[in-house]
Amino acid sequence: TFIRKNGVPAFRELEGKAATLLDFAIMSVLNKAKNDSIQDRVKRADDILAILHKTKNPIEKEEYLKVVSERLGIRPELLRKRLPTISRPMHVTPSGKGKEQGATNLVIPQGKPEERDLIVLLLQGRLEPNQIRQLDEGTFTVPLYRHILGKAFQHTDADGHVNLDALHAEFSQDPAYEPVISRLSVGEYNCDEISIHVAGCLRVLKKNQIQRLMDEVIRQLKVAQREGRQDLVDALVAESNVLRQKKALLTAST
Repeated sequence: TFIRKNGVPAFRELEGKAATLLDFAIMSVLNKAKNDSIQDRVKRADDILAILHKTKNPIEKEEYLKVVSERLGIRPELLRKRLPTISRPMHVTPSGKGKEQGATNLVIPQGKPEERDLIVLLLQGRLEPNQIRQLDEGTFTVPLYRHILGKAFQHTDADGHVNLDALHAEFSQDPAYEPVISRLSVGEYNCDEISIHVAGCLRVLKKNQIQRLMDEVIRQLKVAQREGRQDLVDALVAESNVLRQKKALLTAST
């Protein structure tokens, strides 16, 4: 109808001005973004990255990544790092449906900011080898973070470098962990001095671990006192004093 009324040249001109399907799809997702929550921005970013897998033009893909970065406030390097993990087909087989359903129960817990920050920085490749070597599963209390750290250690070389590509590839095959890993990996983190913040997080985790050990020693000490086991009481008192000294040293180092 448009061609009959306006002619082929007018149609060609209109066609040239029209947005491509890729433009339309990406802008539709961006326009829905609320920009008032990390969860919303990460979800939109994942949706757009899935769309970008349909284009083979690297220049076009890079330009779209810049636009997405500006609109959603997510650093371009995080989007580039996340992009390869989106390529996995999202087919759900009957046998896997239960697993996908179970994945919704695995969420990033509230609280424990020191544990979360260290894991975010680890997944984003922003920890130095000497910092990675200081990470200790025993100081982490959140099962999700302990699991991530354990997997990261499996992909750490002798120099302390984590093979992030291998780590993300492994998690991308696990429907229970892939969604939360994706969100942690692209979560925005702003800190003027990362090294100072990391040292502070490690110190807090160590102090909390010592406090948990002290609580357990005190519990055992009370039992030993009730049972009249003086040898054990003396040993536990000595152990408690050592832990108190360690905690005091950590506190003094702040």
